[in-house]
Amino acid sequence: MSADIKLALLDCDAGRKLGCKSFCCRLLVRLEEHERNEVDPETQRTKGYVDKKENGTCLHQNEQSGLCLNWENRPKVCREYDCNFDKMLQIVLKSSGKSISDWMKESVEVSITKEEEKLVPYIKI
Repeated sequence: MSADIKLALLDCDAGRKLGCKSFCCRLLVRLEEHERNEVDPETQRTKGYVDKKENGTCLHQNEQSGLCLNWENRPKVCREYDCNFDKMLQIVLKSSGKSISDWMKESVEVSITKEEEKLVPYIKI
C-alpha cells in the first residue's frame, strides 16, 4: 500500500456536509415525535418519516451536488448517523445486490465478522 493511502474511518458528518451522495441518503428516515409536522394527504395522519424521491434518495438531497437542502433542520437520526458502524453499509460493500430490498434480505441472512468489515481508503491530497 502506498504511503499516501491508508485505511481510515470516515468522517460522516464532514462527508455529508460536502455532499458525499452516500448510502445513508437512501435509508428510511424515521422522525422523532417532536419532528413530525407534515400530514399525509391520503391518511390525514402526521408522517413519521421523510419522503423519498422516485430514485430512492431523500427528498431533501440535491440531485446534482448531493448536499442536504435541510442541513440546519435535519432530523435527529440524520445528525447522529455514523456510517462507520452501520451494518447495512457493510452488507452493501459485500453484496452483489443493487437495491435496498436486496440489501435488506441479505442483512437478515448475512453475518459479517469484525475481520470482514471494510474500512474506506483515505487518500492524502
